Amino acid sequence: MIRKLEEEEEEQEGYPKYLTGTCNQLEKIWLFVAVTYLFQGVTYSEELERMKRAVDPEAFMSINELITYQGYPSEEYEVMTEDGYAITINRIPYGTQNQGSPASRPVVFLQHGLFGDASNWVINLPHNSLGFLLADAGFDVWMGNSRGNRWSRKHQKYSIDQDEFWAFSFDEMAKYDLPAAINFILEKTGQEKLYYIGYSQGTTIAFIAFSTMPELAQKIKLYFALAPVAAIKYAKGPATKLLYLPGKILRNRIDVYIAQTSAGTSVQNIVHWSQEARSGKFQAYDWGSSKKNMEKYQQTIPPLYNVEEMMVPTAVWTGGRDLLADPKDATILLSKIKKLIYHKKIPEWAHLDFIWGLDAPLHVYNEIIDLMQKFLPVNQSAGGDEPVTVAEDRRKAAKAGSEIIRYHGYPSEEYEVTTEDGYILAVYRIPAGRNDRNTGQRPAVFLQHAFLGDATHWISNLPNNSLGFVLADAGFDVWLGNSRGNTWSLKHKTLKPCQKEFWQFSFDEMGKYDIPAELNFIMNKTGQKNVYYIGHSEGSTAGFIAFCTYPELAKQVKVFFALGPVTACPHATSPLVKITNLPKPLLKSRVDMYVGHSPAGTSVQDIFHWQQLAHTDQFQAYDYGSKENMKKYNQTAPPVYKIEEIKIPTAVWSGGQDTFADPEDMARLLPRITNLIYHENFPAWGHLDFIWGLDATEKMYLKIIELLKKYF
Repeated sequence: MIRKLEEEEEEQEGYPKYLTGTCNQLEKIWLFVAVTYLFQGVTYSEELERMKRAVDPEAFMSINELITYQGYPSEEYEVMTEDGYAITINRIPYGTQNQGSPASRPVVFLQHGLFGDASNWVINLPHNSLGFLLADAGFDVWMGNSRGNRWSRKHQKYSIDQDEFWAFSFDEMAKYDLPAAINFILEKTGQEKLYYIGYSQGTTIAFIAFSTMPELAQKIKLYFALAPVAAIKYAKGPATKLLYLPGKILRNRIDVYIAQTSAGTSVQNIVHWSQEARSGKFQAYDWGSSKKNMEKYQQTIPPLYNVEEMMVPTAVWTGGRDLLADPKDATILLSKIKKLIYHKKIPEWAHLDFIWGLDAPLHVYNEIIDLMQKFLPVNQSAGGDEPVTVAEDRRKAAKAGSEIIRYHGYPSEEYEVTTEDGYILAVYRIPAGRNDRNTGQRPAVFLQHAFLGDATHWISNLPNNSLGFVLADAGFDVWLGNSRGNTWSLKHKTLKPCQKEFWQFSFDEMGKYDIPAELNFIMNKTGQKNVYYIGHSEGSTAGFIAFCTYPELAKQVKVFFALGPVTACPHATSPLVKITNLPKPLLKSRVDMYVGHSPAGTSVQDIFHWQQLAHTDQFQAYDYGSKENMKKYNQTAPPVYKIEEIKIPTAVWSGGQDTFADPEDMARLLPRITNLIYHENFPAWGHLDFIWGLDATEKMYLKIIELLKKYF
């Protein structure tokens, strides 16, 4: 094939113009090809048998064998593409400890990088391989093999000895391989959507497919892009330097890595990457002449791929030392992803750390699983009406709020409250203290949890460290809310969680519908005319919205206690992950309790609303775009919430290390609170110290009780 490339270079006609360029330019291409064949030579040399005796046996196993060798179930399928290639797909239907029907498991599809194959995901030991980790976490794992790699070298018409077989690049992988694989998997599992994880070139083909085929994009719940590559204007030495080994690598696995890589590709694919590096553009393959491009694309130059048109929720991980997915290129790419829900840069990582690094589970894999589980309640159309999902497993494993309350010896009541727009919310009540026999009327206090939380946030610690229990023992009638869409509020009068319409809400609706419904229910139930309101994080956000929108409701709130309040948040950093930095004084034995109940779920729209607030620097309603805004709000821009109009006595607590309710944002919020009666900042506190910190009772809860009694 190298010889053929030389011949075509001499012809010039119909081949990329840069092949007639300088020696330095050509050397880069030769180096690219040489690296490929060097690796294949290691795998297929004449001394293969001698090597087998000297290295790890996994170095010479098929993907199916690699999976079963580690004790996991394995299935293998051949999928036919529209243009006749037979590509192999490997499946791990369940983990070693969670056997069961694969039909009940969320589906994840993993696509390898340049020169790779499905073994990229199972090549490390099980606790360090993403494929195995996902299977053990309860997912149905599928792994693709791009055309031309060692496991996908069949075609309906051509053999691998024919030039026509190798006439492809990542263009065709995106246009044919990816749709064929995804549609096959969904048909086989009976699901409507799946999660997609791509690495390197696996992200490239996804950006192409999901931006050019909207129907395919709608079948993706979440897109996880590891070391994403589109335009590579700043990439350095893509042929060899990308192969630098991770700093943290299992040395006795190197022979397995080398033998399983490279799995092969076409010269045309390599040339396409070289075109990308030279042009700095993310575009289709350049056939080298206006005539040929016109035949292929109906235009004289290759069409550009518009990542901006991709509407799939996307999470991205990048490396600071990645010489293929260069940080500068990554910055440009990130700005084009319209639905970017998360990005993390790992400064010391290079390109191969994402699949071979020993610290990959810590830095990336565990976060992927966490994000998948957070989004499971959102996208439950993936299993029809089938409720057996990771989210449901969590619900069954976790105790309901009423059970936790009774477990600690407190009286417990549970109610369902229906909102004006039809959502049915679970509300828990602790009507008295643990040892209190007084059944008389007590002042009612309503507590509203944070983003991705539920009512258990207030009772997760032991009684002397849980605000819900502390208030009950102090003589208050304690009510705990659950926002729509969380684990305990998944009912609606006419909609089901498997319907898209169920999830069309953000904290706008929580403030406009949930809070009024809950407060009015409590006042009707207790016969009281006023309540106290305590909100943490998004619970305070919903409070601000409710009380500035409904002045009559605000008059019924005695005092508003805002813990880590969030409104406009331009200085917040990574709200999906960094807010969960655990408090320093933490009851270690309760960590399983915290994790068992968090996150409790929310909607994608709620997450996007938070992202909007981070970018607009305004505390405003959800932005649907000017046309839809006009329908919703009778104006092209979303209305701004006027906190200044709230007259409720308000007490605020903030944290100096809070990365969601950032101190800079807090400094701008406080002057807007017209009736601020108290504020205290704890320099060492993060966002979760308000509910889980061991020093929360001493530093904050006792002060809350003091203020409650003062304003009784």
